[in-house]
Amino acid sequence: MIRAVFFDIDGTLLTRQGTIRKSTMQAMHSLQAQGILCGLATGRSPMKLPHPLNNFSFDAVISFNGTLVSFRNQLISEHHFSQQELDQLADFFDRTHRQALFYTKDTQYGSFTIRFGHSYYIAKLLTLLPDWLPTGTLRYLLQKWSPNRRKNRYRDLVKRPVQINQCVLFCSEKETAAIENQFPEFEIVRSNRFSVDIVPKGINKKSGLQEVADFTQMKLADFMVFGDHQNDIQMIEAAGVGVAMGNARPEVKRIADYVTGSHQVDGIFDALVHFKLLANKQKKNRT
Repeated sequence: MIRAVFFDIDGTLLTRQGTIRKSTMQAMHSLQAQGILCGLATGRSPMKLPHPLNNFSFDAVISFNGTLVSFRNQLISEHHFSQQELDQLADFFDRTHRQALFYTKDTQYGSFTIRFGHSYYIAKLLTLLPDWLPTGTLRYLLQKWSPNRRKNRYRDLVKRPVQINQCVLFCSEKETAAIENQFPEFEIVRSNRFSVDIVPKGINKKSGLQEVADFTQMKLADFMVFGDHQNDIQMIEAAGVGVAMGNARPEVKRIADYVTGSHQVDGIFDALVHFKLLANKQKKNRT
């Protein structure tokens, strides 16, 4: 029996325009009314969720790809890099003049380019860019002409007395394998075509789900999850029911238990009806 449903945000809960479907919001309210927990599982920071989600009270939030886990506003788990790991990342970023951002649960340090790109309205604009946009070329130009090519830029940042939970690196899709080979001691996952997320080894959305399950005395078999990108694969494989959105990457669809409609249509609502978590009569009343 499904007792909790978790959603990725970008490409899943949110449409390409950065909005949430009315049918999706209706579905989440209906689930909670039945006593089913609703949660987020995202690579995003918990500091400020996209404002279309502010009108809903999620029971649990797995953020930074599993390094921060909270249940009803109570932090139940936190993972962060060691100083040695941070020095290793910073050395590489300084030496290769990369664009990177370090996140704590309260703030962020590093690349203005990435901070600017993660802002709500710019993020919406980026979704409209064509898939053929040469991300690798943009990355090369930023490496070569970055205005912040000062010595020890990132080494100085990671010396701050804070605990860093996640790093985001501007990186083209073609470069992913090279970055994985460069840092086998970290978890490196991609949730968009512009960057990779780097977190401590063994931490991911699946481990975040497990921590929620342990805290609530549930099993992973009690969870249904929705996702669309590579950082959703492990939780989709682990959950009792793993659903891939219609717009999901092919490798995500291959391992899912069910493929629903895209985030541009009523994919979430339709999947919940398919698995009988919502009644057919509710489907007729959706807006």
